[in-house]
Amino acid sequence: METHRENCEERAKAFCDYRENTPKLETELGWGQEGFVWETTRGSAIKVYRPDAQLNFNRELRAYGILSHSNISNIAGFEVHQLLDHDQLLQVIEITLVELPFILDFGKVYF
Repeated sequence: METHRENCEERAKAFCDYRENTPKLETELGWGQEGFVWETTRGSAIKVYRPDAQLNFNRELRAYGILSHSNISNIAGFEVHQLLDHDQLLQVIEITLVELPFILDFGKVYF
C-alpha cells in the first residue's frame, strides 16, 4: 500500500518533469497534516498536498493568487512566498524560497 509520502513524491516528480525541474526529495523543507514541501533544482519550493487536502489546497492557491495580484511580499515583517506555478490536478503549488522570518501556510485562510 502506497503511503501519503510516496504518493506526494510521485506527484512532485510528475509536476517537475513537465516543467524541466527536479524535486530535491532528499531536501525536505517541511511536512504537516496537508502534505510535504521540497526544494527544487530551480531554486524554488513545491508544496504537494495529500489527496484528502483538496479544500486547503484551493484555499492556499487562492490566498497566493490574491497576495500576488496585490503585490504583497511582506506582512508585518514576515516575508511571503510568491506563487510561481501550480497544478490543480496534481495538487502542487510552486513558490519562491524566502529568508526567515516568513509565513508559509495559507491552507486554512478563510475569505
